[in-house]
Amino acid sequence: ARHLLAGEAIVISEFMASNTAHLRDEFREYNDWIEIYNASEQPVNLAGWRLTDDPQDLDLWRFPEVTLPAGEFLVVFASGHDQSAVDAELHTNFRLSAGGDYLGLVRGDGSVAHAFAPQFPAQYSDISYGLLFNGVAPQFGQHRYFVEPTPAQFNGPSMITGRASEVSASVQRGFFDQAFDVSLTTGDPATTIRYTLDGSAPTPEGGTPYTQPIPITTTTTLRAAAYRDNALPSESVTHTYIFLQDVLQQDGEGLPRLWGYYDDRGPPRPARAPANYEVDPDVVNHPTYRDTILEDLRSVPTLSLVLDPEDLWDFENGIYSNPERRGDA
Repeated sequence: ARHLLAGEAIVISEFMASNTAHLRDEFREYNDWIEIYNASEQPVNLAGWRLTDDPQDLDLWRFPEVTLPAGEFLVVFASGHDQSAVDAELHTNFRLSAGGDYLGLVRGDGSVAHAFAPQFPAQYSDISYGLLFNGVAPQFGQHRYFVEPTPAQFNGPSMITGRASEVSASVQRGFFDQAFDVSLTTGDPATTIRYTLDGSAPTPEGGTPYTQPIPITTTTTLRAAAYRDNALPSESVTHTYIFLQDVLQQDGEGLPRLWGYYDDRGPPRPARAPANYEVDPDVVNHPTYRDTILEDLRSVPTLSLVLDPEDLWDFENGIYSNPERRGDA
């Protein structure tokens, strides 16, 4: 691992390329951000220095006349707003790609002071990436993910260098009329797999450890993720197995019998409405439809929307119950 060398005292110490809820800028937006650190013993005037996400264009965005004191941090938002006034919040004219991107800090003479090249690895929502520190010295080549981002502060310890392999299911989502078993695998034998069948996202402590194929006998939502030491969890994969005969007979067993919402006529107030989950029996049993209704359902474009049950049904937290989360829904 490289250590701090002469002339490399200004570094990109941390950045976040997928900011959804962590650090808000003056526009009240959650934009990507880049943290610059002065590891030297002297203040440095950054006038003429640049940031870029294009190795072919090292003059993409320039810092204003701003001095970074020794041992201090400066946060620049990679928002695309292109703001570089001396006394304003700094915003680059480019955004970072969470899928992986070049990121370079360029001196006033056009030489590269520090870069994540040819590109940094894939990034994940509200998890930052950057350099480990040995005291106040950044450790070049010692790149880590930080589950607890620290903009304008020293990076904490981390052993996370990657992400666990994604889970593969032996049976893909779709329509079914017979029971079957689903096997879950990853490309890494060091991972463990946890799964849920109620729509909630698996967690390292939640869900069921996968040890053998899972029997699927009725309409089921399967969510699974993989976990490995010193790695971020894999993305949760979701497969919805729909048994159409079950759909025709569904009655909402186990689901709320009343739906909560806020009545917007006048002052917002809690209210309740009866829930209805069934396919109308008059349609299911009608002589005109009953012999073809299963194929009719197969012909309809179908989309499965899966989320934690409390995020939909809970009266206080559910998306349709809470006006702050409901938005335009």
